[in-house]
Amino acid sequence: MRWLLLTLTAIHVVRYWVLPGLDSLWVDETGTWWTIADGWRELWVRTGMHPNSRFYGALLLGWTQVAGHGEWALRLPSLAAMLGAVAALSVWMERRFGGGFGWAVGAMWLASPDLSFFAVEARPYALAVLLLVVATAAWMSVCREWSVRAGLVWMVSAGLLVNAQTVVATSLLAHGVWLLWVVPWREWDRRRWLSMAALMAGAALLVVPEAARVREIGDGMRTAMIPPRPLAWSDLRLLIPPAIAGPAAVALAALLMSRGWRRGGWGAETNRHLAMGSSLAIVMGAVLLGFGLTAPANVFLHRYTLAILVGWLFAVPAVIAAITDGRGRMRFATAFSAAVLAASVTMQGWRPVHADADWREAMAAVRQWEGSRPAPLLMQSGLVEAAHPRLLGDPRWQGFLIAPSLYYRHGGPTIALPYYVQARQEPFFDAAVAGVAGQRFAAVVYADAPGMSGYIPRIAARHGPARFLGRFRRLEVYAFGSP
Repeated sequence: MRWLLLTLTAIHVVRYWVLPGLDSLWVDETGTWWTIADGWRELWVRTGMHPNSRFYGALLLGWTQVAGHGEWALRLPSLAAMLGAVAALSVWMERRFGGGFGWAVGAMWLASPDLSFFAVEARPYALAVLLLVVATAAWMSVCREWSVRAGLVWMVSAGLLVNAQTVVATSLLAHGVWLLWVVPWREWDRRRWLSMAALMAGAALLVVPEAARVREIGDGMRTAMIPPRPLAWSDLRLLIPPAIAGPAAVALAALLMSRGWRRGGWGAETNRHLAMGSSLAIVMGAVLLGFGLTAPANVFLHRYTLAILVGWLFAVPAVIAAITDGRGRMRFATAFSAAVLAASVTMQGWRPVHADADWREAMAAVRQWEGSRPAPLLMQSGLVEAAHPRLLGDPRWQGFLIAPSLYYRHGGPTIALPYYVQARQEPFFDAAVAGVAGQRFAAVVYADAPGMSGYIPRIAARHGPARFLGRFRRLEVYAFGSP
């Protein structure tokens, strides 16, 4: 059975974590490239204008000085971070619930398309997963039994999580909820409270640089470019990921049919893990609900459900440990992996791709429209994919120069726009739109739902009606000017 499970796991890793990485950079990743493309000084300047993580950018820039700027080189840190998170949580669960349990955790990890997607993109979310897993495990340890080492691990990982991904770091509030809910804190003496206070003060010091940066760009963050959308029942899938819940139900049914159900028993450790996972899910769910009600639609995205997914990874295995013994656990992990693999292949085929943007198809639509007459392109991105060195030599891009960013003066006809226009960027946006006055051009925008981009109406107000050319996942392509 272990060989079968190992085979299924290897297939999952290749299918979800290796093959998608063969695709070229997509829109978000080009924003990362823009952040680090011109050295340390520009990294500092650009992360003071755009919410790209300065901490992650610094790590990636240092890494590229050694590994180069190839697409795989840019993505390898995320792959390493996600593998580290899997290993850390698996070892943690093995120590708490016994041998073989790491397989079940790994199977659940691979069941999530979101976590697999974050593992192969040049963005800070895989790093945020690793830091959140380590911080949560260390917090549970230090609250259970005081340890200077565990305390320092929590302090560093929690502080760095805020620097890596601030929105996901709001889930650290769940650590306080869990402490009040589960831990017998009323029995702590003064020395224990002072030690905990010192840890929190240390984490706060690590947060100071990020707090200063957020304050620096905060005044320009609010924008009316993308209107809020009402919450829908379909948003509940963010709280209960079907990619985990569905296969889990299949695997449990297989356990029952194979008589693999052998009660392990509820215990204090099981209750602690279940409570922590629930706390992460509840706190992050509340945060996302707040964003969904008040913020632009592009904020309520799956990338901020990381803490909910990590919560599942702490809670569900605790339930598995309570209802199975070692043999039943292995059966569960095998059935779970098989269910995930079969479902993913049925729905997506053997050749997975990035789910958020199909850049090549979008550009093909522009090429087909422009024919033999090269036209300028307004790009909603920190840096478009064609600026990546590997693609600059592609003959399909010759005569179609891409500007690194709207912050640069350049001689080519093409203009690049950021994801959204902050208050300080309004003059750049207006200048970019005015720069193609009277010309025939295309616009590629980033929209969460059809017609949700606020850029097109503003451009159309200056240049006339927009002609829709195509939608490719979350990219939309429009044409302006003569046919």
